[in-house]
Parts: sequence; structure tokens; C-alpha cells
Amino acid sequence: LCSGYHSDGSGDMNIAREISGANYLESIKGYTGQGVRAEVCDGGIRATHVDFQANPPIFHPSNSTDTSHGTSVYGIVFGSGTGNANGRGLLPNADQPIFAAYGSLTDRYAHTAELINPSGAYRAVFQTNSWGDTRTYYYTTISADMDDILFHNDILIFQSQSNAGTQDSRPQAWAKNILSVGGWNHYDTLSKTDDCWCTTASIGPASDGRIKPDLSHFYDYTYTTYYSSDTAYANFGGTSGATPITAGYGGLFFQM
Repeated sequence: LCSGYHSDGSGDMNIAREISGANYLESIKGYTGQGVRAEVCDGGIRATHVDFQANPPIFHPSNSTDTSHGTSVYGIVFGSGTGNANGRGLLPNADQPIFAAYGSLTDRYAHTAELINPSGAYRAVFQTNSWGDTRTYYYTTISADMDDILFHNDILIFQSQSNAGTQDSRPQAWAKNILSVGGWNHYDTLSKTDDCWCTTASIGPASDGRIKPDLSHFYDYTYTTYYSSDTAYANFGGTSGATPITAGYGGLFFQM
């Protein structure tokens, strides 16, 4: 269900923070997620990682032992950069980082309603997902379910498009009310002149002609927290990396 990769070598979140304006916004206003509550929904996270200690996650409802993918996704959004500043996330000072293991989602309607309950423990403004059901080119009942969830719940949900290099995508990404995220290769440089899609991330348009994905970001070389130890970092990518980057910027918009 997950779509991402790890590799050794250089790369950093600093470029992701620089190219889209997070560093500039922090330099002039100090915005790093203060007041923002949001959820990463993924396989599981290494909760003992050094980057997650200063601002620990609240689990909704629980974690999972499958931490290989979610640790990196979560770090892109909420990582503090304590162990390595190049891996600092976009919302290190979020008011409340939330994590949900997708394996524990027995009722996604109820789960989403809990996220936005003004009297509840979470009160989130967005959720980001770098996973989904089997790829398809069509708007399915799963897509329709997501649209229904979003129609009835006032929350922004980000969804990875997937990594097929074709129009085959997660059915959730074809939903009309969801914000779908694609990707392009930046080759670990700040320059845009060498950027290339290069048949990597899944693309649109949807089967009915709608423009998808809605936004896109780095497909490659995103340096972030890694699950192998409490101090590990590694490169991450795919639309699994592009989606939490985009969601992190969504959090900064909410803060503004």
C-alpha cells in the first residue's frame, strides 16, 4: 500500500524548506507550525526517534510495529531536526502532532469526525496520507467514499498519487474533494533547470478529464528520519515524500 524509497547518499529537507519558502517565512515571522494540529496517517512510526521527543506525537488511536515507511513520512512533517538539522521537518513546533496507523482504521468516517471534533482531543486541520488502495485509472467506490467523508467533515486531506509513471493511481487520489499530490525529480539541487518528471510519479488527468494531481513536490532525495535507530536519517522519496512536504506547507498556510 505504501509508495516510497530509501537510499544512502546526500540530500536534505533543507532544499524542500528553501525552494517553497518555509525558511523565508521562518526568518521573517518565526512560523514553524505553532498552533497547528494535524495528523500523519501511515503504517507506523519509531516513536523513540530523537526527532520526535521534544514534541511527541499523540496516537489516534494507536501506533504499529511496521515503522519503516511512516517514520520517514512523519519526520518530513513534524521532525525537529535534533539529530541532524538537514532532516528538520516543516512543522517542528506544531501545537499537536498526531499519528494514526492506517491498519487501525476500522471506520474512516468516524476517525475523520474525531479529528475535527471541537470538543475532542485532536482538533486537526489536515491529514496526510502516503498510502492507499490498489491503483486504478478510474473513479471507484473508494474514491466516492473519500468524497463523502470530505463533504461531511471540514478538513483538508492530502493523498499521494502513487509511483506508476502512468495514470494508474490510488483510488483515493481520484476523489474530487481530496488534495492529490504528484512528484518530480529535483536531483538534490535548488536549481529548477534540471528538474524532471521522467516517467516516475503517477499522473492525471482523471478518466473524466479532471486535472489531477492538484499539487506536486520532490519525488527524490528528501533527507528525513529513518526507522533503523533512534538517531538514523536517510533519503526518502516517491509521492510518499512529495505528499508530506506539500502537507507541511499546508500547515504553514493554516498558521498564517
